[in-house]
Amino acid sequence: MEDVPTVQVVFQSTFQNNTDSEQEHSFQTERTTTCVSTTNITKGFTKGFNVELKLGLPDEVAGITAGFGRETTMETGFEDTNEKSLTWAVNSTVKVPKKTKTTAVMEVKEKEFTASYKMNVKVRGIVLVSITNLRDNNSFIQSVEGDFSEMMKEEAKKGAKGFVVENRTITWDIEGNCKFRFGIEQSVRLEEEPIS
Repeated sequence: MEDVPTVQVVFQSTFQNNTDSEQEHSFQTERTTTCVSTTNITKGFTKGFNVELKLGLPDEVAGITAGFGRETTMETGFEDTNEKSLTWAVNSTVKVPKKTKTTAVMEVKEKEFTASYKMNVKVRGIVLVSITNLRDNNSFIQSVEGDFSEMMKEEAKKGAKGFVVENRTITWDIEGNCKFRFGIEQSVRLEEEPIS
């Protein structure tokens, strides 16, 4: 796990006290940052399928942030990016000495985590194809159905690879990568400087 970027400033406020006595100000704000997960498939089926894979989050991510929940979803066959909002709040008092300018800065520290995954996807069922006439406003001609495993056995005979047909179940090995960026900590930093 690596810090990228180390700190993001989400709010800043400056209090200037030109008087001869100390002042007290309220520093209250709520800001939202975005948790981003990007997932892709490097090996497996990708063409013509709506994949919709659910990946459990690595412990290194799930244990640190509430932004993603416990899983991320991959809905297409190439690359998916999911964004979740995470709200940070602060409510504190800032004391500003006489003839001083005080700046309060709310910062959020972010982490980035990259991982790879491997899984098996099993598919079983009947494929139903509707044949229509494009020249006649997509009018219905006929429907054809077949066992998906039989279709894939025929594809294997033609040289298709990357899957196994056993009984009536097709199994694909899926591999890919996940990248996460998320906030893990907020802090308030105060800086004082005398007014000339």
